[in-house]
Amino acid sequence: MELNIIEICLLGALTFCFLVQLYFSLFVHLKLGLVKIDQVSEQASNPLSVIICARNEAENLKKYLPSILHQDYPNFEIIVVNDRSWDGTADVLEEFEKKGY
Repeated sequence: MELNIIEICLLGALTFCFLVQLYFSLFVHLKLGLVKIDQVSEQASNPLSVIICARNEAENLKKYLPSILHQDYPNFEIIVVNDRSWDGTADVLEEFEKKGY
């Protein structure tokens, strides 16, 4: 079986792409996997704002907002932007406000 010039060029391009991918997998990504992350003390952590855009997300807010409110980060605020919802999102947010969140 004899390959023509186009098939040889395509095979060369495929081999080149494979070698580049192999290089990144072995050397770049492995270095990222071996990086050790130091624990950040509570005094060094910066305040964090979590902004949630909600339009007709009443059910999702009921389901997921409690887990966001009970996270371990020491200094954070949550801002929920109600974007003209008509499904009761405002009522859900008022219920969370009444509960003292």
